[in-house]
Amino acid sequence: MNNKNYDEWNTLKKKINYIYNKPYHPKIREIWWVNLGLNIGSEIYGKGFQYLRPVLVIKINSNNFIGLPLSSKIKRGKNKITIFTVDSKYHSVILSQVRVFDNKRLLGKKYILSKKKFKKIIRRYKNMITTND
Repeated sequence: MNNKNYDEWNTLKKKINYIYNKPYHPKIREIWWVNLGLNIGSEIYGKGFQYLRPVLVIKINSNNFIGLPLSSKIKRGKNKITIFTVDSKYHSVILSQVRVFDNKRLLGKKYILSKKKFKKIIRRYKNMITTND
């Protein structure tokens, strides 16, 4: 996306911040639609007019959570893992794009990932951050 509309995203981001009245509280293993927004360089960004992307919740805090963004494009590599989800689609979990998200960015829950798949992702993530490659 070469022609990023940062002004459009900034307007939406202000609305998300100031008009926030959703009492969303994600839980570990849930995948949510998140207003990810536009970012710079190689940082992953959201798509569509709401700049959305599915994100897997891996750790929760009071008003925010740590999440791993998903992509519908299957990407292979040591920092990615492919999963098959309950909506009968393959997704790449982008381990290298882990970040903190405020609960205000949550739009709606998609589904809950199985414990088995979640454990596999967490093992790969831990391996990625502890390996000196």
